[in-house]
Amino acid sequence: MSNPFNPEQAAEAMSIQATERREFLRNAGASAAALGLMSITGTAAFAANMRANPDMSNGANNFYKSDKVTLQKVTFKDQYQMSVAGNLFVPKAFDRSKAHPALVVSHPMGP
Repeated sequence: MSNPFNPEQAAEAMSIQATERREFLRNAGASAAALGLMSITGTAAFAANMRANPDMSNGANNFYKSDKVTLQKVTFKDQYQMSVAGNLFVPKAFDRSKAHPALVVSHPMGP
């Protein structure tokens, strides 16, 4: 009865597997390095862009302007008792004694 195990074939198969494993690790390391480099350059580009654009955290001044409405800054509490700031646009010919339609635009999390 012959032995089906051939040590030379097993050694060759292990050598091929080791070579493939090294190649995979080399490629994975290069990919990780490339992602890290993209992250660093992306952060620098974002920081440079923030310097070019003004800080709008205290209110953007890019709304459509009309002489038919007045803008009022408002704040109110949401369902979690957090303060929410907004803009209330009211027609200049607004009569508080009458009912008027309204349009509310909110953040997806809701007011």
